[in-house]
Amino acid sequence: MKFLNLTKLFSILILALIIAIPSSAQAREQFIRDTEIERLIKSYSFPIFEAAKLDPYSVNLLIIDSPTINAFVAGGSNIFLYTGLILETKTPLELAGVIAHETGHITGGHLIRTQNNIKEAQMQSIIGMILGGLVAAGSGQGRGGVAASQAAQSMLERQLLSYSRVHENAADQAGFGFLKEAGYSLVGSVDFLKKLQSQEGRSSSVSNEYTRTHPLTKDRINAAIEQYSQTKELGLDDLSQFQEAHDRIKAKIFAYNYPDQTQFLYGGKSIVDHYARAMAAYRKNNLSTFEKEINILIEREPNNPYFWELKGQAMLENGKLQEALIALEKASMFSDNAPLIITLYAHALIQTQDNQNLEQAITLLQRAEKIEKGSAFRHRLLGLAYGQLGQKEIARLHQAEEAFYMRDYKLLDRILPQLKDAFDTGSSNWIKYQDLVQINERVKSQQK
Repeated sequence: MKFLNLTKLFSILILALIIAIPSSAQAREQFIRDTEIERLIKSYSFPIFEAAKLDPYSVNLLIIDSPTINAFVAGGSNIFLYTGLILETKTPLELAGVIAHETGHITGGHLIRTQNNIKEAQMQSIIGMILGGLVAAGSGQGRGGVAASQAAQSMLERQLLSYSRVHENAADQAGFGFLKEAGYSLVGSVDFLKKLQSQEGRSSSVSNEYTRTHPLTKDRINAAIEQYSQTKELGLDDLSQFQEAHDRIKAKIFAYNYPDQTQFLYGGKSIVDHYARAMAAYRKNNLSTFEKEINILIEREPNNPYFWELKGQAMLENGKLQEALIALEKASMFSDNAPLIITLYAHALIQTQDNQNLEQAITLLQRAEKIEKGSAFRHRLLGLAYGQLGQKEIARLHQAEEAFYMRDYKLLDRILPQLKDAFDTGSSNWIKYQDLVQINERVKSQQK
């Protein structure tokens, strides 16, 4: 069983944050984070969540990089989407239909059945382990992150059985309602269910887990067709405005996972084709082809942050630090300081070991942490930056915060005594230190 070299992988960061989890003989699986993919899916998922009377920012969309076709809800408002399912969707409306259905499971309170009916607290712990691994992937301590996510994924997969057929029908009806309330057509739901039905019974090296965990019946398909027939004259949104972006993320995912097959599927002259070939060239470490393809993309769309991000990533990996800095500065600017992208930019700045760049890196990391709290990796980078600037106590404080987010309480317990008299009473760093002390004491008391 093989795992990705996470230390190297994050240092070049193509799909922003990646953590490996156990793979089968047929396929590897890993959680991924990527700004382009997340922003696109959220752009048409948020109206669905709002239609369901959910706070859109309280719903986590977690992406598992696996050819398996599946999606499920676990641990409350956490929707897991497999890249195999994303690749299987022809339109964004098909994916929106899946998300609406999973949202129906959330609002219906019928989370996926488990073998042992594990308690919600246990499931939340599993989710926490996964998220902890995600933010720790590039910490330079990849093995620890992998171990956490291995355990979490193994626990999660062992527990999953299926939703009941009653719950499936209820989630369908709720999902149809959310789609209509959001102003979306139901044709995507119909098309995707028909696609799944046509695949049932086929032998494949990749299991269609969606039909195992979501029992498919003729009644479900007929209900979807009936609902669509009642609304197709209403002129509901078909999300065609997202089709190009949907095709791009599919090309990105496909080329990342299947670089040797990319030329056959994406041999044309469209932006989607060039994007796929750029990603495939990056994955195959073919720098000359990569630069040719990425420069074509940037020439066509000079303000596209994801093209600049990809270029910066490749330049950083190949030791072209100045070119990486230029590209990542543009990616940060054009992405409106997306947390994952400015974290990568900060990582590159720290590698220069220049004091001015270190100060800029700290500013970027603090900005990212305000937007998206809880990243062990960002605290590791902050520790490195402050350490290089000679501010050892603040560096150690961020190492303690990294240990906390990694749930490494033994390390946290070793670091905290070193900071006992490091900060002025009432200062922001003193408050952070006191919070960590209280958490550490609570953990130790629970372990007795």
